[in-house]
Amino acid sequence: MAIFSILSVMVMDSDLFQKALPQVLTSNLPTTHRPLIKFDNKILAIGVQDETLIQGYVDPTIYSVKVSNIFYISDPSGGYTTNKTVEKNLHICSEDDFEDNTFENLGLANNFCFDEGDNNLDLEGFFDESMVTFVYIELFLCNNLTQNNSCQGFDEMEEQLNGKTFNIYFQDAIINSKNYQNPIQKTIVNKY
Repeated sequence: MAIFSILSVMVMDSDLFQKALPQVLTSNLPTTHRPLIKFDNKILAIGVQDETLIQGYVDPTIYSVKVSNIFYISDPSGGYTTNKTVEKNLHICSEDDFEDNTFENLGLANNFCFDEGDNNLDLEGFFDESMVTFVYIELFLCNNLTQNNSCQGFDEMEEQLNGKTFNIYFQDAIINSKNYQNPIQKTIVNKY
C-alpha cells in the first residue's frame, strides 16, 4: 500500500500529469514528394532596411521589388520546363498586414507586403522531383531606359543602398515541448 501511495504521488507530481512536458515522438519516414505549403496573409514583408536605425525605406527612384510564384514540371528528357509564373502584386506594408505589434517592433513601415487577394504563395516539391514550386524574389535598381528618366544617378543609388540590407521577414512556428496546452508558438524569421 505504501508503494502504491508513493507511485501515485510521483505520477500526480510529474510534468506529464501537469500537462507541462509531453513526450515528443518523431518519425523519419521517407516521402516521395514534399507536400504543398500554402502561405497566406500576414506573414511576409520584403524590403531594404537600415540595420542601425531598424527602419526600412521605399524609393522607386532607387529600387523596386518583384515577387513571383514559379511552377516547374519536368519534361520526359529530364530537364525542367516552365509551366507557369505568377507575379504577385505588392504594396507598402501597414499595421493591417500583421496580426500583432510585429509591425512596430520590427520597423516594417517601409517594406513591401502582398496585396489583399494576391497573398497566397505555393511551395511544393524539390529539385529532385518531377514538380517543384518556389518563390522568386528580385531586387532591381531603377533603370532610366525603362522608367522614363525618373531614376536618381547611379552614384546616388549606390550611396543610398550602401550599408543597407535586403530583408525578408516571414512568420514561422516553433514547437515548445514544455507547453502542453499551447505547444505551437509563432515567431518571426528574418533572412537578409
